[in-house]
Amino acid sequence: MPDLAAQAARGHAVKKKRPATEGQLDLFGAATPAPSAEVVPLFAPRPEPLPEPEPSSGDLPIEVAVRLERNVAVLAGAGAGKTYNLVTMCLHLLSGARTRGAIEAKQLGLLTFTEKAADEMRSRLRQRLDVLADGGGDERELRASFEAMGQEMPDAKKWRALRDELGSATIGTFHSLCVQLLRRAPPGSQVSPNFELLDEREASALLRDLVERAVLKRVEAGGAFRDLVADMGFERLVQGIGPVAARIREEGVDPALVRVPDPAALRTQFDAALSALKMQARTTMPRPGKQQEALRAFQNALARVTFENFETVLTELRVAVWGQRQPLDALRDAVSPTGPGQNISQLYTACLLAPHEAELRELLVEITKAHEEALNSRGVLDFTGLLVATRNLLRDDLEARRAAQKRFGALLVDEFQDTNRLQLEIVLLLAEDGAVEVSTAFEDRHEEIVALPQKRGFLAVVGDRKQSIYEFRGADVSVFEVMAQAIERNGGARAYLQHSRRSTPALLERFNAGFAHVMGANAYGSSPADFEVVYQPEHDDLQAVRETSAEGAAIVELTDATLPAKYDVMQFREHDAEAVARAIVHGLGGAWKVTGGQVALLFQRFTQLEVYRQALVRHGVRHRVVRGRGFYGAQEVIDLASFLTLLKDADDALALSVVLRSPLVGLNDTDWVWLARPRNGDRWRLDARSVLTGVLDEEGLSSGAVAALRRLRERFAELRAGVDRLGLRALLRVVIDAFDYRVSLAASPFGEQALANLDKLLLLATSRERQGVGVAAFARELLDLADEAPREAEGEVVDELDLEAVTLCTVHQAKGLEWPVVVLPDLLPTPRADTSAVRFDRAFGLAIVRPSRGDEELKSFSATTITGQLNRRARAEHLRLLYVAMTRARDRVVLGLRPARPPQKSWASDVEAFFELRVSDGVRAPLETSTLTSARVTTIAPELRSDVRQLIENVRAPRPLTTRELLVPVTQLQDFVSCPRLFHLAHQVGLVEPRLPVSELEALPEGRSTREKGTAAHRLLELTPLEAVGTPRLRSELEAIRHAEGLDGYDVLELVETFWNTPFAREFAASPLRVHRELPFALRLGGAPDLVLRGQIDLVVERDDELLVIDYKTSLKQEDPLLPHRLQLHCYALAAARFFGDNRPIRVGVVFLRDASLAPVFSDPVDLRALARPLLLATSQLAEAQRDVRWPGRPRDVCVSLGCGHIGRCHP
Repeated sequence: MPDLAAQAARGHAVKKKRPATEGQLDLFGAATPAPSAEVVPLFAPRPEPLPEPEPSSGDLPIEVAVRLERNVAVLAGAGAGKTYNLVTMCLHLLSGARTRGAIEAKQLGLLTFTEKAADEMRSRLRQRLDVLADGGGDERELRASFEAMGQEMPDAKKWRALRDELGSATIGTFHSLCVQLLRRAPPGSQVSPNFELLDEREASALLRDLVERAVLKRVEAGGAFRDLVADMGFERLVQGIGPVAARIREEGVDPALVRVPDPAALRTQFDAALSALKMQARTTMPRPGKQQEALRAFQNALARVTFENFETVLTELRVAVWGQRQPLDALRDAVSPTGPGQNISQLYTACLLAPHEAELRELLVEITKAHEEALNSRGVLDFTGLLVATRNLLRDDLEARRAAQKRFGALLVDEFQDTNRLQLEIVLLLAEDGAVEVSTAFEDRHEEIVALPQKRGFLAVVGDRKQSIYEFRGADVSVFEVMAQAIERNGGARAYLQHSRRSTPALLERFNAGFAHVMGANAYGSSPADFEVVYQPEHDDLQAVRETSAEGAAIVELTDATLPAKYDVMQFREHDAEAVARAIVHGLGGAWKVTGGQVALLFQRFTQLEVYRQALVRHGVRHRVVRGRGFYGAQEVIDLASFLTLLKDADDALALSVVLRSPLVGLNDTDWVWLARPRNGDRWRLDARSVLTGVLDEEGLSSGAVAALRRLRERFAELRAGVDRLGLRALLRVVIDAFDYRVSLAASPFGEQALANLDKLLLLATSRERQGVGVAAFARELLDLADEAPREAEGEVVDELDLEAVTLCTVHQAKGLEWPVVVLPDLLPTPRADTSAVRFDRAFGLAIVRPSRGDEELKSFSATTITGQLNRRARAEHLRLLYVAMTRARDRVVLGLRPARPPQKSWASDVEAFFELRVSDGVRAPLETSTLTSARVTTIAPELRSDVRQLIENVRAPRPLTTRELLVPVTQLQDFVSCPRLFHLAHQVGLVEPRLPVSELEALPEGRSTREKGTAAHRLLELTPLEAVGTPRLRSELEAIRHAEGLDGYDVLELVETFWNTPFAREFAASPLRVHRELPFALRLGGAPDLVLRGQIDLVVERDDELLVIDYKTSLKQEDPLLPHRLQLHCYALAAARFFGDNRPIRVGVVFLRDASLAPVFSDPVDLRALARPLLLATSQLAEAQRDVRWPGRPRDVCVSLGCGHIGRCHP
């Protein structure tokens, strides 16, 4: 794939310099373009300025907007039903409840930002389709739309058909869409479909390595850059360049276009400023006495100044006028590093740094090129590269753009406030009305793409600018307004969701009045920037759907009379934690009428989490923490990484220490010290090999430790013997099962998070195993990353696990969630200042901040401008974070302690606005916490300690687990019935192995397993338009689907076409409304445990006198073809009977796609009453096997008949 990364990271064949903004000193216009840049337009001169959008009088009511007659930007307030209305819009589009008519399910595009959100959106849409397919559902908006057109609502049969086709819709993330578009790129588009994706960790490591190499190369070359590295430090400079390189790439521009000052222009301005300063010094009239002496000293020093000695003489100049007032204050400010305006001191610094900044831009160009080459050589893309390559493909390849545009009949984008410039351009290129050539000359402003004409009734973007809190991930809040104006210019409109179903009337009254002040235009100064979201009451105020409010104040202000008059920040925070804990005890005691699970503490960041958690522990408040210390630093990840290390190196005492103290073994400190005690005059040390081989005398260890060590030795010996035969994932699964590690973690205070991290670790192991990483390297990698700052998020957890536990999480983790009571502790933090050595802003370019020879930083006024802009951005997002935090509440917001003089730009200062307002819920009534219930007593009386110890031992003692509900995929249950050991290896250990004899595997194309071919065939069979069956266009339709779904590498088209040409297929294809493909189900059968079988039926054909239930198989037909699949087929028959709800006889059958005839093999009509019992029996046996951890295998001849690929493990 020689040109893939070039497509992803390349710059432009043509560049054009940005002119200076009107009224701005042009220090950038004279900058010399990078050597590779040319200054010739590619297609056309710079576009005319974009016209102003239509006035807001064109805003649409939401009940009209959901019809998507016109393109629309929906601005959705917190809790105002964003997801509901998006799904309603999908129903309008699919059913044709609009004048533009219906679109097919395969033409629906619905994008959001996480797989979890996409799954929820798909589930919500399917649930509403299920209700409509059953003849139910109110759906007032839909009915009103059909009535407005003079039409009746579709009947249940139509909704069932739409539901069955939903699987063909594109509902996913931006990245999944980009993968699809790139893999389906037409031949000749310079994009290879065979790329692989780098995960975030690998991508970050690659970029870091490239930055280090580039900086070292410059240092070795000598020159001024070596001096810069010496001044700044290698590590600080590398840490500054990496994020800037990544951010520029996320902006979608070439680093050669990034603005940097022009050294020659700056030197000219310095000389002019020096002359002006000398004139100012000569014309200043000091007061007699000390001012005259100060001015004389200043003039004498100034007379000696040249550019070369300015830094040396600067100290004399500052000393001469230090502390002086008028009229010498103007001279004092002129030489101050922090003086107002662009003074000579800052000009000098700018002159010093400008050559370095120009060289840094060249370095970024080199890094980008090296990044491109590295991606090319590996055949990979990272996530940003996906976006860049997709944008470039759609922008530069008209054929690819037209093909992508034809794929969609409508495109809906959720959470658009969290998009960036690249995603904006991708959406605009897909929404274009007719593909035309687009210039790359103006890529730094995205003007030409924004001006493209849009298809009408095609595009809807949904979001809330006030809830954009992900700038640290590359989001650009200004993008939403750019898109909204582009929609308006093309005849579209805005719509507003302002009816909140979440919060009470009293709380919304506070929010509306408070945020109009906190985020109003005056909050940002005279001219708000495009990233500063201005609260507009006519559009942002929310109206309550709920009619009543909770008793008491909607916003509770905590106070503490015991807070001393003077305190440090840590002391204040401890008082705040105590006040918050007391308030929660008070509220849970009946004042708030809520349970613990209905309360959440939302932190700006987790830096001080433990202070608050310990206060909750002291007061006996049950709580759960959605932890934020990073995946690699999680103890369960370190435990397993240490065990893997030990398997490869039995002498590693540190790894053994971690394992011994972990839940894998569970030794206490006393037993560990006994193991490490000196022996035979030796020093204190832990002899790992002696512990693992059992040569140590066990006398002196507790009985529990002796038993635990024996279990460790037995299992360690078995695992070490098989460490090289199992893959990474399989090895981890075996370790986890052998030590019942999941059970141990589930009983820990953070059990749900720890279990989620195990699942994530297994996925990571699968990925690294495919890349050829061994056990030792994987373990070392995990432990190395554990020592770094947290970057990788921990595994996701289910939020409603403990109804009595208060939730502790960050505001970012709380996005999209809600609680009756939200507590905001730790209100003191202010927005984080940027302290990096290299600073970048999309509007103002690039700058270096270098430490001087004293304590202060050397910043040019370009660096000062960029730093000021970054600080403004941070402050604007800090306010939006407050909005998100407070609007998570349904009934009440509780605010932590606030000092009498809170820090400016802190939440402690901002929330004062909510108490200065006249609102209807009463006067200001703070809650004094010092008089509330004191902390509970946690000491244990001596006479009770033995009882408590016994209780703890009882809790720790292992007990058989009881399962109330067992959810099992049908295919897994079938595997268990065929062979319990096969089930264990395939679905619990996770071994992925083709279940075919070697002779048959060799006949398959390289890298394509039978399972993958089966999936490809299923997809083609599902999406084949039935009206094409029996017509000459069947072949071309199948080829188009194969290409559109990225299945070109799978040789299954002949199989599918042959099946559709069988008499049976032609017969049922003639009645498409009676055909149901890929029908999902969840079949509850009862029993103990309550059995729920989950699966998907490949094909159901309705006849007047019977139902045909068919499963596709890619295996060969055996002597008794239905016997190996009997249980699975019987389950499908039960599910179909319950789904259709009538008494028609049911026959089940299998189409063997590799059989010559492809005719289905059917059973006789099944006896539905007799089907449930064997399913329940199989489930009972499965539950028993899980409880006893027994997975017996089958005789070798049975394994051969099953075609099991694991036969070598069971029968070597």
